[in-house]
Amino acid sequence: MTLASIIATGIAWGFNLDAPLTAGILAILSIQLTRTDSVMLAGKRLLCTLLALSLSTVFFHVLGYDFSTYFLFTFVFIALSFLFGIHPGIVPSLVLVTHLLNHGSFSWSVLINALVLMLIALLIAITMNMLYPLNTKKALARYNHAIDRNVRNALTLIGQFLLHEINHKTLHEKHQILSEELETIILQAEMIEKDILFDKSRDATEYLKMRRIQINRLERIVELCENLKQKHPYAKAIGNYIIALTHDIGKANRATYQGINLQTLLVTYRKKALPETREAFETRAVLYQIIFELQGFLQVKINYHKKLY
Repeated sequence: MTLASIIATGIAWGFNLDAPLTAGILAILSIQLTRTDSVMLAGKRLLCTLLALSLSTVFFHVLGYDFSTYFLFTFVFIALSFLFGIHPGIVPSLVLVTHLLNHGSFSWSVLINALVLMLIALLIAITMNMLYPLNTKKALARYNHAIDRNVRNALTLIGQFLLHEINHKTLHEKHQILSEELETIILQAEMIEKDILFDKSRDATEYLKMRRIQINRLERIVELCENLKQKHPYAKAIGNYIIALTHDIGKANRATYQGINLQTLLVTYRKKALPETREAFETRAVLYQIIFELQGFLQVKINYHKKLY
C-alpha cells in the first residue's frame, strides 16, 4: 500500500497534476486483499467516480458551490451508488468531489484533473495487486492439507463414537471444536483462492466446494449419532469402516474403492433379519441413514474427480 501510494503520487506529480498526494491516497483506498477483488472493484470505482463528478457538477452549477449543496449531493449520490451496485467507490469519489467544491466554479481542467487522479490510482493499485509476489498455490496446498486433516479427525470422532470409545457429550464437544477450525481454514483458503486470477481450471475452487459439501454430510452424521440410544452390532462394523476410511482422505481418488466397500457392507446388512423391538428398529434405521450419508460423502469426491479429471 505504501509503495502504491508513493508511485501514484510520483506519477501525478510528474504529470504536473493538482493535488498529486490525492492520487497516492486513492491508490491506498484501491488496494484490495486479493487480485480478483482488485479487478472487480476497479470498474465499480471508476463508474462511481464518473457518476460523482457528473452529478456533483450538475448540483453545483444549479444550486451553487457551497456546503449545503455538497451534503444534498452526497445524500443523492450515496443512494444512487447503492442502487447501481457501485458503492465500493463512494469514499474515493467523494474525495474528488471536494476538489470541485474547493475550486468554487465550473472548470474542465479541474474535472479532468480529478478523473486522471482516479485513473492513475486504479492503474497503480491493479498493477501492484498483480505484480506483488505470492506463493498462492503453495498456500492453497497447505490449506487443503489442513482441511483434509480436519476431515480425517472428524471421521475419527464419529468412528470412535460408533465403536463406543467416546460418549455423546465428547463427540459433540470435540466435533464443535473441529467445525470451528474447519470454517476458519476454509474461509482463509477461499481468500487465497481469489488470487489465482487466470487459472482456468479452477481446481482449487472445486476442491474447496467438494470439501464443504462433505463437511455438511459429516454434520448430519453427527446429528444422527446423537439419536442412537442403544448399542448395536452394526454400529461397530460401521465404526471400523469409518476408521479405515480416514486413511483414504486426500487428493487421490480413493472414494470409488471405498464406495464399493460401503456398498458391500450395506448389502450384507440388508440380508440380516429384521429387528424385533421398536428401539432396535429405530437404531437400525439411524445406522442405515448414516450409511446413506457416507455414500453421499463419497459420491461428492467421485463427482469431483469425474468433473476435473
